Amino acid sequence: MARITIADWCDFVRGLADPALEKSILEHLSKSEDAPGSTLRLMKHVEAAAKQDREHVVPKEAVQGAQAIFDLWRPEAAPFRLLPFDLTFDSFRQAPLAGTRSSPSTNRQVIIETVDFIADIHLEQTTYPDGRAVLGQLLRRGESNQPVPSATILVLCKNGQVNRTKTGQFGEFQSVALEDDPLALFMLVNPGDCIRLSFVDL
Repeated sequence: MARITIADWCDFVRGLADPALEKSILEHLSKSEDAPGSTLRLMKHVEAAAKQDREHVVPKEAVQGAQAIFDLWRPEAAPFRLLPFDLTFDSFRQAPLAGTRSSPSTNRQVIIETVDFIADIHLEQTTYPDGRAVLGQLLRRGESNQPVPSATILVLCKNGQVNRTKTGQFGEFQSVALEDDPLALFMLVNPGDCIRLSFVDL
């Protein structure tokens, strides 16, 4: 007799097995030890649970209530305007000092400037368990380069993780304990204005 697959067991429990397969499984159960019987009981429990799920109906009033709430507070699309910037400094592009010997650093510093803002950004390996961090400071350009407090900062990582923080009193921010390498940094500097820095494209 051919080996009974998990798909065959599922069809048997759900009553979808063809007569030949059903006969084969019944003969197998009558001659086997308890292991196949345990498999059958488990599959029947799974089928019973799935059937209960299918029979569960969400009350119509709950659906109507959710729809009404969504209509009252429907989110509005608010696309951000991406601000162009110049990369004015990148530590990875700096030539090593003549006569010095050093191992390549995994830490990186970049400085970008828009018409109105300056961002000093550091990508670092840290002592945190996950070992990655994005630190920086956001300033408004001018004679004294005033800090930009309470700006929303988003860091998107390769695994889809999104780390959210805000700048402090002096425009500083940090996203630590990142679970994967950062892909991009979003700085929401004004209502509707965003600076997007892609680390992949640097």
